[in-house]
Amino acid sequence: MTKTRHERRVLGAMYTGLGLTVIATIALYVDRATTRLLADHIRSGYPTYTDAHVQSAVTTYLALSSAVGALGVLAWLWTAWTVRAGGGGPALPRP
Repeated sequence: MTKTRHERRVLGAMYTGLGLTVIATIALYVDRATTRLLADHIRSGYPTYTDAHVQSAVTTYLALSSAVGALGVLAWLWTAWTVRAGGGGPALPRP
């Protein structure tokens, strides 16, 4: 079965979203290894935090963001699979 032009465009948009989700998740780790902007931001917002507290906050933020990123990747893949399989979900009533 050939894909319609609309399906290819929709899948392209979904894979773009998937790529952006992966990039946003990886960017946090790149920041931690290079510029440390997140740590600086936490330090400026909480000036009484010690370096250990700042690093703990960064680690917590990375863990939570990684979990959200992983869920986002799974959601994009599931949605793309659903579109490729032809199951667009329940039809919504038109106004």
